[in-house]
Amino acid sequence: MSNRYSYLIILLFLLARWSSDAQVISMEDVLATATTDQLISRYQSIRDLAGDLKMHDPLVKEIALRIGFNGSVLGDTIYGYLRNEDDIRLQVSFNDFAVRKQQKAVKAARIETLTTEQAVVSHSALRDRYEVLADYAYTIPELDALKRLDSLLLTEHEIIKAMLTTGILDVKVSRILSVEEDRNQVLLDINEADDRLKRAKLDIEKYTGSFTSLSLDSLATVEDLRERFAFMKTSGYVAHPDYLARTAEIQLDSTVLRYASSQNRQIFDYVSFGYQRPLYLERPNKFNTLNNFAFRLGLLVPITANNRYRKADAILDLKESQLKADESRVTRDLSWQSQIAILEGLFSEYDLASDRLDNSLIRQMLSNSSLMAHVTPLEFVELEIAQQKLALHQLELAQDIADAYIKLLSLSGYLAWHPDTNYLAKRAD
Repeated sequence: MSNRYSYLIILLFLLARWSSDAQVISMEDVLATATTDQLISRYQSIRDLAGDLKMHDPLVKEIALRIGFNGSVLGDTIYGYLRNEDDIRLQVSFNDFAVRKQQKAVKAARIETLTTEQAVVSHSALRDRYEVLADYAYTIPELDALKRLDSLLLTEHEIIKAMLTTGILDVKVSRILSVEEDRNQVLLDINEADDRLKRAKLDIEKYTGSFTSLSLDSLATVEDLRERFAFMKTSGYVAHPDYLARTAEIQLDSTVLRYASSQNRQIFDYVSFGYQRPLYLERPNKFNTLNNFAFRLGLLVPITANNRYRKADAILDLKESQLKADESRVTRDLSWQSQIAILEGLFSEYDLASDRLDNSLIRQMLSNSSLMAHVTPLEFVELEIAQQKLALHQLELAQDIADAYIKLLSLSGYLAWHPDTNYLAKRAD
């Protein structure tokens, strides 16, 4: 019995461990959920429906059976039995061939717009996941640094409190006020960073479900982001899904304009085959039935002025689409240049912060054991606090760089062309 319980305990332990490991997800797991986004699936279903639909008119417009009587319906016996002429006709009308051709072109253009709109949605889904990953991943070290700073400020607070309790009056009032203000500000910053981290976690869980932790072993460093930034700055952006969607919309409007222009130009209207029972007073000895068949060909004189409204409306739609495409292109160009400048400034500021952190007098003094032997506990903590503030500023800049990098990555269009690449991972050597 004891062996059974031992096996059960081991089994439960293994299951618990497996369950815990299963809740550890990677950045790639989060990014992969973009392909299963519900909005993308809905666009795909519409594309499938559009592919199955027949949007062009059939070749035959109308099939009509016409029956008529010439003369009196009743017989006339003035000169014997008078047979009235009966007319039986089969008439087939046709749709305009040019209109049918343009209708097929409109369908192809509509499918292309759906395809590009789906690409826009896919790109947006990926961008949203990158943004939330950057918020989550780069907030964690910032939050840890804030907690470290708060711990140092608490130590400073306790030292000053002990000095005041023992009657040591070397501490200035301005210093006491500064300590209190620093602590209050850090607590607010911790609360804000913690809320940002929680919101990011909730956003990730909307995509992946609940998880215990996110593996960040392969998270890109600032230097990795700098290398990718240099590549994008040099190579420029590629065809963006928004641009492709605008182009497809222009193509659709052009096709609709050609469709509107093709209407009311039909010349060939219908053909008809008929049989007429002839009118006679006395039946002839020889009766040729083939003479009673009739063939009709219907032709139209096109009046293209009837296309004015549809054609003018289509022209305005096309011009409006072209204007929106030009505006989008100009806006993207300006946004690209602006984002390049923002990132260049952030990298420069980050380099200055790194230089201050590595070469500051504070670090030199903290690393000099002979000097630190003559420093009071309060002075030591103050040096640690100053050093931690420099490190915290550097981490805040890293967060800003990651956010600006994601915006530039979104503008570049690379997400659409290389969706399987994790642009927040370390670069391979």
